[in-house]
Amino acid sequence: MADAQHHHSGNDYQRLAYAVGIVITLVLFSFVWHYTEKHPSTTTKGQRLTAPTLGAENPTVEVVVFGSLTNTESAYTMSVALRLVHDFPRDVRVRYHLSDYNDSMLLAQAALAAHRQGKFWDFMAWAFGFNRALENPRARFKLKQRINLDSPAEAKKRIEEWVEANRLDAKRFEADMESSTIKSYLLQEASRAGFSGRSALGSLLINGSLRNVKETNYLGLKRRVAREIARVRRKRGLVGSTVKARMLRTAENTRGKAWQLFF
Repeated sequence: MADAQHHHSGNDYQRLAYAVGIVITLVLFSFVWHYTEKHPSTTTKGQRLTAPTLGAENPTVEVVVFGSLTNTESAYTMSVALRLVHDFPRDVRVRYHLSDYNDSMLLAQAALAAHRQGKFWDFMAWAFGFNRALENPRARFKLKQRINLDSPAEAKKRIEEWVEANRLDAKRFEADMESSTIKSYLLQEASRAGFSGRSALGSLLINGSLRNVKETNYLGLKRRVAREIARVRRKRGLVGSTVKARMLRTAENTRGKAWQLFF
């Protein structure tokens, strides 16, 4: 009897320790998230540096993506997120957090420097080199080796060529790219992804709810987003008839200006 009670108390202790660990992790993540939201990084010119966004100005649904410029899962996840923006232009906004570090830091720095001049999504399209695969939304996109990260000199040259081709301010681009602010911002973003504990690559946060796009077909994900839009609109006292109409729309209409950057 004593052994049974001891075993039972041991299990209770393990469960309590596990619960305490989860609470501590959530508190730490919440602290990091809210601190970085209230203390955003600034650029070399003192202007605020925030995560790139695309879509509705006042979204009903915000889709958060933690991504890497050298990861095929990130390429696919971002394409799905942008497809949601296209299908729900009045309601969905994508917020993209770069979680690149080490070898891919160079690309991430360049992406944020492009972001400073309003060309983040153009740079992403160029760096990823998406292939068209509208017939099969679950297909994995292949990354074209447009930039050889094994050769920093060659990589910088390719980036400089892109800057010139897109008529960006080269001096400003270089200054932003090498700024300690952008580098610290990227480390901050990597910490966010780590604290989320979600292995965020390949996943989306839809109004805070985790969705793994690898395990969900696009039409199912689209319906889930439509239901979330309807739920939020009802909560706000808005009529959801237009949302219902969009939910019934097929997934065939996937072309748009922003969308075409990637296909």
